[in-house]
Amino acid sequence: LFRSLALAMPAALQLAPVCRLHGHEEQVWYVAWRPGRQPPELASCGSDRVVRLWGPRGGLPTVEEAWELRNEIDASEQHQRTLRSLAWSNNGGVLAVTSFDATCSLWQQDPAEGPGRPFLCKGIVTGHENEVKSASFSPSGEYFATCSRDKSVWIYATDSRFEYECVALLQSHTQDVKMVRWHPSQDVLFSCSYDDTVKVWAPDGDDWCCKETLTGHSSTVWAISFDAEGGRFTTCSDDRTIRVWAPASELGGRGQTEVSSTSPPKRSEEHTSELQS
Repeated sequence: LFRSLALAMPAALQLAPVCRLHGHEEQVWYVAWRPGRQPPELASCGSDRVVRLWGPRGGLPTVEEAWELRNEIDASEQHQRTLRSLAWSNNGGVLAVTSFDATCSLWQQDPAEGPGRPFLCKGIVTGHENEVKSASFSPSGEYFATCSRDKSVWIYATDSRFEYECVALLQSHTQDVKMVRWHPSQDVLFSCSYDDTVKVWAPDGDDWCCKETLTGHSSTVWAISFDAEGGRFTTCSDDRTIRVWAPASELGGRGQTEVSSTSPPKRSEEHTSELQS
């Protein structure tokens, strides 16, 4: 069982801009760091249906020139609509690209040596009826999960030939599902939704089932993020609060944090579009 807890605010961090990246021709929807890469690589995607990979230039550049475009993936042949989000496999070898066209494409970099090696589309994951909002690879690498505006979560068994097979179709959420995230070290899946809840999914014999439904937010739960060890995770909501969750056994019986009493009115799903999701 999970409960939310209050955390003391640390001293403010002093942050400074490192770079400003220009290149996308339309709205940018998502960014994702590529795991295990030094120097670091950052992927971005958006309405122009192009994934761009960025990296530090080196030397003594200005903020405008500190990073450079390293690679591009033109996904316009694979996707007919906006690219919604990105998900890297744990070793950074596979990139999943979700789209408003209800599909998810899988990409792998050409094994040839040399900089700027192209990414090749290795497969398309289908099944959802509407926009695929989020995707995530499990820590074991055995599973791949997606979620959608169609209120469902799909779990696939991964395959080296990129022939991913659905092993579970999870439909406990009553509204569209905004994000899926695996626990950092266990094949346990978390999903958050427009229905104001977070659900925890795990294997139950040959099936997958909802082990727990976490409540407390009074409006849409937009995102989930774990700490590095997986001992805590956070959720953020349209109710203007951020909640930090931990196993109830670690909290000594403490209850949940206080929720803001000035929550904004919930936006109608009918008015949600590619410009507001």
